[in-house]
Amino acid sequence: MKHLRLASLCALFVAPLAAHALTFNFTVVVTGGTPDGPAPWGTLTISDSGVNTVDFTLTNTSPVTSSQFFSELDLNITPYPSSFTSFSVISDPDLLLVGMSMAQDGINGIAGEKFDFEVDFRKSGSGQRFTSGKSVSWQLVATGLDASDFDSYSTGGNLPMKAMLHIQSLRDGTSSKVTPDGVPEPATMAILGLGLFGLARRRR
Repeated sequence: MKHLRLASLCALFVAPLAAHALTFNFTVVVTGGTPDGPAPWGTLTISDSGVNTVDFTLTNTSPVTSSQFFSELDLNITPYPSSFTSFSVISDPDLLLVGMSMAQDGINGIAGEKFDFEVDFRKSGSGQRFTSGKSVSWQLVATGLDASDFDSYSTGGNLPMKAMLHIQSLRDGTSSKVTPDGVPEPATMAILGLGLFGLARRRR
């Protein structure tokens, strides 16, 4: 019975890996000024919603008193899909998302780093900006695509990053580019799950 309970607990920790859900918390400044408020300044969740289909939700977690806004998000895809089927907006009530582009190692980052996928948000004009408390969700469909493909690093430079977020209109008038700290949450879950699995085996 003990073995059964341990195996069940182990399965609870390992099971989320099959769903391929990632969370990136943007906490590290790689260039520019320091954004207002405590990190993370933004959170991105990436999850499978069907075969070849991945959903994204980006949220601005800056202080409500801040006027800083998101203007660009860069991501990597490994392996890069042989073909893309569609890109669609799931939720964007303020019409913040204004464009996207995909090109294998074709998106310029900083320090020579190359990304594969870029999403652009409103910078100016009569519309609203991607400020504190707002979220935008979109969906990407491509042959063989799943959320774990975005758990990869940029290439071509000396500062590899899994993602990069451009934040503009900081309090001091500058802008900032930030990246996640550490590894996405599923890596931690995998380590813990494997540890429990090992414990279960030793007790047999």
